Amino acid sequence: MTIHSRNAYTGDTAVLQLSRAFAITGDDRYAHIAGVMLNRLAEVYRFYNGTVDEQRPLTRGYVVQVSWEEMLIYNCMVACDIVMDSMLNDDALLTFFGSKGECDYNSDGRVDFEDIRYNIRHNLFGYMYEWLHRAMAIQTGDYIIREGLVLWALGEMLGNEELVDEAVEGRYGLAVNLTNNTFRDGKWWYDAPGYSVSSITRTILERLFSMKATARQPDSRLRIRETIEFARNIYCDGRIPAIGDTGGGDSRIKVLDPLVNCDIEELAYIHTGDDDYRNRLLAVSQGDVDGIRERYADANLLFHAEPIRGATGPYVPRTTIFHDSGIAILRTGSDIATRKHLVMNYGKGSSGHGHRDKLGINMIAFGYDLACDLGYPTTFTHDKVDGWEKHTASHATVCIDGQSQEIATGSLGFYGRTPGMQAVCASGERAYPGCAEVYERTLVMVDAPGSDTYVVDLFRVRGGSTRDYMFRSLSGNDGENFRLEFPAGTETVRQVRGTAAGEDVAFGTSPGLGYIKDVSRTVCDGIWSAAWRAGDEENTGIRLTMIGQPASEIVSGKGEGFGFFGQSPWDACVAVRQSAGGGESVFAGVLEPFQGEPFVRSVEALEVSGGIGARIRLDGRVDYVLHRLEKGAVCTAEIDEIPVSFDAEVARISMYDSGRRGLDFVQGIRLRFGDEVLGCGPIPAGRIEAIDPEDRFVVVALDSGDGIVEGDVVVFRNPAYTCNSSYEVLTAEAMDPNRYRLGLHMSFNLSEGVVQSVDSARGLFATDTCMTKLSACPGLFDGKAIRSGGKTVGAIETAGPDILKQDERPFESGMGNEAPATGTLSYFRFNDPSPDSGLNVGDRFMVCDLNAGDRFTVMRSASRTTA
Repeated sequence: MTIHSRNAYTGDTAVLQLSRAFAITGDDRYAHIAGVMLNRLAEVYRFYNGTVDEQRPLTRGYVVQVSWEEMLIYNCMVACDIVMDSMLNDDALLTFFGSKGECDYNSDGRVDFEDIRYNIRHNLFGYMYEWLHRAMAIQTGDYIIREGLVLWALGEMLGNEELVDEAVEGRYGLAVNLTNNTFRDGKWWYDAPGYSVSSITRTILERLFSMKATARQPDSRLRIRETIEFARNIYCDGRIPAIGDTGGGDSRIKVLDPLVNCDIEELAYIHTGDDDYRNRLLAVSQGDVDGIRERYADANLLFHAEPIRGATGPYVPRTTIFHDSGIAILRTGSDIATRKHLVMNYGKGSSGHGHRDKLGINMIAFGYDLACDLGYPTTFTHDKVDGWEKHTASHATVCIDGQSQEIATGSLGFYGRTPGMQAVCASGERAYPGCAEVYERTLVMVDAPGSDTYVVDLFRVRGGSTRDYMFRSLSGNDGENFRLEFPAGTETVRQVRGTAAGEDVAFGTSPGLGYIKDVSRTVCDGIWSAAWRAGDEENTGIRLTMIGQPASEIVSGKGEGFGFFGQSPWDACVAVRQSAGGGESVFAGVLEPFQGEPFVRSVEALEVSGGIGARIRLDGRVDYVLHRLEKGAVCTAEIDEIPVSFDAEVARISMYDSGRRGLDFVQGIRLRFGDEVLGCGPIPAGRIEAIDPEDRFVVVALDSGDGIVEGDVVVFRNPAYTCNSSYEVLTAEAMDPNRYRLGLHMSFNLSEGVVQSVDSARGLFATDTCMTKLSACPGLFDGKAIRSGGKTVGAIETAGPDILKQDERPFESGMGNEAPATGTLSYFRFNDPSPDSGLNVGDRFMVCDLNAGDRFTVMRSASRTTA
């Protein structure tokens, strides 16, 4: 009964298609057949047993394996909603079932249309509700969200407010689970943006059609706006960055499509009436929404689309920092054909669909992912999945000692922009626990003449024995469109056998570097470059120019691209290797995506005391990009015998052929170039005095600086926290010269739940509320405040299911009985061994991201151009 299509597995069943055909044509024959299917399914549904053997809690569906049952339920619900009126007037349908046996379903002594209604509601949706109710109590991940959404829709369709209350407000309801399973800016916990968009945003919007009239939709706890905005801002002109298991990994296909997200925007507009979504549609369509609908419209829009009229300016994707998810996308250019998207993933991750790619980058330009990330594995049944596709070595990041990273959480260091330049820095030492003392990447994106853009990539690593800076890109089907250029006299040695993991390691037998074959090795202390070309008509490519470091070895070879093992095209790979003998490694390179020929004329090293620098020659100007390495230091250099000093994290001096000069810096106070001084005053920094989580306000006291304003980015730090927290300022009210009341853009609520048991003597409490974030990101709650009843009741030392392993004494439940076995609860230990928290069983609590005493720093940038 299932239509064979790309959606067949997820349950776009024939009964749904027939009901849609009836809605379009009005032909009762379609409704009749759909009615036969629904009533027959109602007769047999409760007797099915769809149990499958899997290594997970029992989530038996009636028809479909495991948790895809909710899709079948939703399809039946939509079909019934469309054809019910027709069924209740279909004499042939009633006669058909009356002739097949006992059809007095409601046992009132006669067979009539009320039996049809009863059969559908009791025997079909009654048992479908039973499954949803049971599954929500034991599920996690996106499954529990899908089930809650369908239960909500079912309640709305049946006019049953109790079902709606259970779906939204219940113990396993959406109000809690959309907080606990979705990060605050809309990213799903899987660490794969493709899952965030498909499994959450699209699902939410599709399921909401059955509940359009409800007053609950604007509820901020349901995070509908956040998921929609995430879907909008993560798209890069048709591509979702291939972070984790995100589809579209075959970067060889050119993708330039501003319409790819229009279905989400229009569904959002239909539900909310918010002009923000309407204006985006008008901008992308240049005022003609009807003219683009055929590119993206689906059945939902077929029935619900409305005329959209108006005028607005052009749509240009903006630079976005996903502060909670930990993704930075720097963007430049207003033209889709030349726009560049530079993506860095530093955030929260999961072993479920995450990759070992902390601080990995994607360079999306000209319709290609020029970092050639593999994204979603071709199959999960081959060693290539963990050995290569998810391994750190296949991503554009640094691999330590040939080992793959741990799934970990990183921190935003700083972010800033000036006209023509953007910079972001993040760290991720936890990706190599006990090994990496420093693991930090700074990206500086600079507008070049015309529509060109280059990126200065600065990666610092301390720890381990060897560090490999990895990069790969499209280079034909056999790596043939790849070229290395070394200084004259440099010797390259071809390795006659084996892989990058060693001469005795055969291809595919060792993870990571063991998946790179045809290896050559070159020792080079000077400046060298590697260029990849995709092989398209526009001659699209990317060039990496590395500033040499002592004792660097460049390992080049071929790694498999997207596809099955042994059947995939080959991509040229480079690994820039440094040993720990020199202490800290600083990989410094310039990336330039291009069409035709590269545009950077030369790259030279610039000696900087306390930092590192590069001279980058372009047509019409020379840029000097400087980066401070010693925290708190004032760095010095000399440019054409002119002294330079700066205390910023990143600085740029541009010398134009016309005689103009440009000075820029990010996160600093002063840049001096000869007699010219560019300054911005002390950076605002201080501590939080008070928080108001309900209204998203903090009161801060300044130790330095002043002038916090709307739009500022603020980074909050606390030594007890696993990672920094960053926010954008929505409002800033000066209470006195040294105190501000700041309205922040994002909820402070990391997770919430219900106290299941308490052990006050040891400062412990537990919950059985699903907290996927805690299992996906161990340590995420460490140091965070716990609030209950509108006040802070204590701060957490640590949290997680394994806390009791640290203490052999039994957990004394506040309910008077033993707590369930370790692993079925989430445990929280206060940092005070015997807090007078006042928490009681049944209390609702919130894990709050910010607390009084947290330190903060405001991001500051400055720019000036002189004649």
